[in-house]
Amino acid sequence: SGRKCRSCARRRRPAVSMVAPGGSSAKWRPSRLIKTSAVVSGNYDDRTKRNNVYARVGQKVGSDAYVGLSYGWGQGISFGSTHDRGWGIDASIASGNWSFLGEYVGLDEAGGGPFRFGFAKLSYDGMGKLQPYIASYNWSDKSGFFGDFKSTVYGLNYQVTPFLTIEAAMAPTAAGKTQWIQLHWGYKF
Repeated sequence: SGRKCRSCARRRRPAVSMVAPGGSSAKWRPSRLIKTSAVVSGNYDDRTKRNNVYARVGQKVGSDAYVGLSYGWGQGISFGSTHDRGWGIDASIASGNWSFLGEYVGLDEAGGGPFRFGFAKLSYDGMGKLQPYIASYNWSDKSGFFGDFKSTVYGLNYQVTPFLTIEAAMAPTAAGKTQWIQLHWGYKF
């Protein structure tokens, strides 16, 4: 994902990624007059060969904070897993040069174990085109589909243009240290 400008990055609303790719969606974004956003998405999961649906309602709180609630249902709702329903809460807030994103997602399945996912990211936007960040990922899956995972990510974004950012990051994990460089290209209409 990308962003249009630095100030947009601070106001960016997180996207809960419970749904598998594919399908169609309808969105309603907040404006100066409308403080609530909504999205509904119908998807088909290639792995489970089933349809699933995702809905999210978000609310702008003050000038630089957002909170969202999500619900989804249908087998394969998360990357082809056996889970058939899910919920999530996400939030973002910006203050000065600092921005925070966070989300918590729960997935369940009939007669199976629950999946819980937590994510938090703190970024500093006061260094011009450079944006250092620290993020934490943590999940636990009692169904065994995704397993358990915990990691902290240390990263640095460099904004090349208003639409292109280079990210370099590293994350120590139980399996060793992972490093990556990736490009983020994006434009908001």
